[in-house]
Amino acid sequence: LRPPPPPPAKPLPGRDRNTPALPNAGDNGTATAALAGTGDGRIFDLASAMALLPSLAAQACAAGEAGVWARVPDVLRRLVAAVDCVRHGTSPRRHVGFLAPSGAFAAERAAGGWVMAASSCHRYDRLVEVFCLLDAEACGAGFLRLEPALDLAYQELGYGEGRFRDALAGALSRLCRVPVPTSPIPLVRRGDCFLFADPRLEGLDEAQKHLLRAGPDNTRRFQEQARRLAAAAAIPLQP
Repeated sequence: LRPPPPPPAKPLPGRDRNTPALPNAGDNGTATAALAGTGDGRIFDLASAMALLPSLAAQACAAGEAGVWARVPDVLRRLVAAVDCVRHGTSPRRHVGFLAPSGAFAAERAAGGWVMAASSCHRYDRLVEVFCLLDAEACGAGFLRLEPALDLAYQELGYGEGRFRDALAGALSRLCRVPVPTSPIPLVRRGDCFLFADPRLEGLDEAQKHLLRAGPDNTRRFQEQARRLAAAAAIPLQP
């Protein structure tokens, strides 16, 4: 386990097999043009979706961070690309560096060896708290309004007629399968890095290990809220 590097100021250029590149940002959603949608309120273009997002965020969560994140340039494309990474088990860090915790990963000695330090897990407390403050009903309604635009952002990654809800179902299912261990989590040292002592945990993919580093309590809370949000948006999770 190595401390994550500082997030880049902007998405890294290039594209590889595991990490889709973002298309050009275009309109960042700050324009006040009329929203393009249908009579049922669904939004079919990304510029209009970006313009609506801060309002939806305010309705879904009272935490100030939600409104700040909703105004990150091109945040919908970033989130869609991050979900696609998680779906495939790779790290989404390059797309959502603004969500990275402060400080560095830390281990500490305990009886019998090394464990993940409680202070390391607490770096994720506020992020998980904001996530858990999201109102599931409001998020479900907002997702359904933005879904056509989210599909467009997903298709821009090269998925043709693919649906974003399928990618989101895969990503949330992957994270909900992370086993919640007892605390503290035992580690073993290998040179200048740490590995999970439990082979079952060490065998998790990059995306799942991101959640596991948040600690047992935060992992459990995240999974419970993820299931509530999925149910509100009628997204079936895979066992």
